Amino acid sequence: MPVEARLAEYVATLRFEEIDETARAAFGRMLLDTVGVAVAGFREPTCRPVATAFCAWDREGTASVVGSERRVSPAAAAFVNGVYAHWCEWDDSHDPSHVHASAVIFPALLAAFEASGGAADGEEFVAATVAAFDTACRIGKFLKPYTHRGWMPTGTGGAVGAAAGAARLLGLEAAGIRSAMGIAAAGSGLSRQALADLVNGKNILAGAAAKVGVESAILARAGVAGAPNFLTGSYGLQALYADGRGDATEILEGLGAAFSINEVSVKPYPCCRSAHPALDLVFEMLREAPDVSAEIDSIRFEVPRGVYERVGKPFQAGDNPRMAALFSVPYTVAVALRKGVVAPEDFDPQAVRGVSPDIAHLIDNILVEAVPVPNEVADPIVPTKAIFRLADGAEIERTADTVKGAPDRPMTAVEEERKLSVAVGGTLFHKDIASLARTARRIPATGVAEFLNCVRRPQL
Repeated sequence: MPVEARLAEYVATLRFEEIDETARAAFGRMLLDTVGVAVAGFREPTCRPVATAFCAWDREGTASVVGSERRVSPAAAAFVNGVYAHWCEWDDSHDPSHVHASAVIFPALLAAFEASGGAADGEEFVAATVAAFDTACRIGKFLKPYTHRGWMPTGTGGAVGAAAGAARLLGLEAAGIRSAMGIAAAGSGLSRQALADLVNGKNILAGAAAKVGVESAILARAGVAGAPNFLTGSYGLQALYADGRGDATEILEGLGAAFSINEVSVKPYPCCRSAHPALDLVFEMLREAPDVSAEIDSIRFEVPRGVYERVGKPFQAGDNPRMAALFSVPYTVAVALRKGVVAPEDFDPQAVRGVSPDIAHLIDNILVEAVPVPNEVADPIVPTKAIFRLADGAEIERTADTVKGAPDRPMTAVEEERKLSVAVGGTLFHKDIASLARTARRIPATGVAEFLNCVRRPQL
């Protein structure tokens, strides 16, 4: 049986009872985190006009958008909620594949759930979600070592995985799910050029992938036949993005036993994931020696090549200071070191341009260098080495081999709650935050509808 057929069969048949407790718990955590960062995006005045413009022609629909009682088309809801979730660069990441899974999958599957009339119960929604994560992350991980750095894995694996899960929720069986995946593959691919140019077009890309996913599922339900060999065919994803290299059967290894949702990392800091190892080193040092912050005169970081490309270049605010700061080790580290925290407001354009002279001086004295690392072709974000130079000439060296929020170094429950509280800000009362958390975790038992009521509740 071809890889594509086996993937589709898996998506169609995975049962809730087959999902381990760790993955069930991860589902609730990822969903809650995604809604939290989506509310953070909803709060951003630069982000809301995107939603307003995209939904302007939707006179009626079935699907919900964060912070609104209005219903819009499933495609619009998937796009807008994906944009909200990805806008602050605070959404989770599957580090082995670099797929921003949750910001694509949850918006698409929630829209598909409502498009179906809410036919799926809570356990079915969880099973479809877990299968979508497996599809997205396994395809992304397979392609990543061979894919040119100009493409985002979120646009390939993310879109196809979202289509698969959405198709299941729309009632399609394996053949229809395979068609949905084929349609999504044909429309996949997100260029990194917006990131290279540091414009906020980068922040809409998860929404674009979510929209492709739910649209593909709807088209498959309407009878459109997607390419069945969307992965391994002559013009499939493997040929287009990996030059035909690799063995696609790797995607199937451990399928149904090792769940990708258990490998997803929650982000503690609202900026590019590639900057997180450097921030981890700063906060680790501040916990052990809080007073040393004022003594640091300069820092040199040694990072993998991909990290340098994304976040390591000398900082310049330029025409898009928010984006420049979100993707800068020198900026984020200087703010963290002098303020003791990195918060969403630190990336407001006025805040970026108006940093204190002390922070500005430190930014100019943070150097990031690319060095060879093991398995560089897989584009790892660790190890990261930091050499802190003090005013008296002394040096402190630290190395990060893991990243905070990763499965082997998870955030604590208290840290996750604090992140949620900061993300939603004043848009929800404490009781509403508690309700959001409770309904997210209880979806297997109570279903999705009550949770969606909480999603629509935030108000500015």
